[in-house]
Amino acid sequence: MNREGLFTLKSPTPIAVGSGLIALDIIIDGWESESPILSAGGSCGNVMTILAYLGWHAYPIARIGNDLAANVLTADLSRFGVHIDFLQREKSGHTPIVIETIPVGTSISRTHFFSFTCPHCGAPLPRHRAILESSVQHVVSRLPQPSIFYFDRISRAAIEIAKTYSARGAVIIFEPSNIRSGKLFQECIQVAHIVKYSHERIDNSPGSLGTKCPLLQIETLGSYGLRFCLNSEIDHSSDWQYLETYSVASLKDEAGSGDWCTAGVIHVLGQEGVKRLAEASKEDVLGALSFGQALAALNCRFEGARGGMYSLSFTQLESAIQDIMAGRKPYTTAQRKIPKVVERLLKSICSNCNNSYKPVDLHHVMTSTGKRRKKHAL
Repeated sequence: MNREGLFTLKSPTPIAVGSGLIALDIIIDGWESESPILSAGGSCGNVMTILAYLGWHAYPIARIGNDLAANVLTADLSRFGVHIDFLQREKSGHTPIVIETIPVGTSISRTHFFSFTCPHCGAPLPRHRAILESSVQHVVSRLPQPSIFYFDRISRAAIEIAKTYSARGAVIIFEPSNIRSGKLFQECIQVAHIVKYSHERIDNSPGSLGTKCPLLQIETLGSYGLRFCLNSEIDHSSDWQYLETYSVASLKDEAGSGDWCTAGVIHVLGQEGVKRLAEASKEDVLGALSFGQALAALNCRFEGARGGMYSLSFTQLESAIQDIMAGRKPYTTAQRKIPKVVERLLKSICSNCNNSYKPVDLHHVMTSTGKRRKKHAL
């Protein structure tokens, strides 16, 4: 496998369109006494931002609020070159917010927690709202033809967009948070060329996906790596093959690592649309997955779902990935950068709570033993 060409972009520059969870992450590190970090997040938000970072034109589609959280979210996306033209800001809505906590502990593995409630009063924070089916034709008519369409939330609108782009030769990637019964879920499976999911979120066997077998099926296995099943024009094997993960030195936070793996696979296999994917060999897929796993391993060295993007230049990231894939320990340095708007945002995130708290108060509530609110895994 030629590692030197893994970051290469085809010409013209590939285009990615995505629909699903795009939220503002508030990252609170229990090991640090500093203010929380704000970052654009959500699976779709992360995948689109990582692809933009790798040189793609990335266009997320979502409904967000016309609030301070939206200002921070869009500024962060724009910083990395994401096209925000199709993030619909609605006066009557609120921008989704997810709180990630890295709790204090003695374990080498610093498990993170996600919360969707206010840390002071327990009221629900704004959640994802699906794009409207009535907006599909308007959006598709204005977007450029993509090489791939990614979606991680089930909705009629996402399915219709996927069908449209599939008919035009784009690779359709579906990354469900769980396996469900019902017509809409099966339609998502039917239209997808790549289906990727985590064994931690899905208890069912892969056979539960139904009768339709996508070109590429990926199941991530946490620290044990992943396994995949390829059904391309070249390799019709339905056997599962395992791929171990890379070792992670200086583990900081595992959040977002699956999104980096997804983006790596898309970057290698998706630039030329579904025709290239249909012709992929098992060796091609192994190369793409190895690249994605290396990106995921590097991400674990930083806090937050995309922490490395704030601390490393692209050249440094490329060098670190080459080291990881060659079995060498990468040299990285993390520089924590706290936005000035943190305190203002934290005062406004909960419409049910009138507390005028400071970032240090939030940090204390989220990390103190016995005071942490119940967390819900994504």
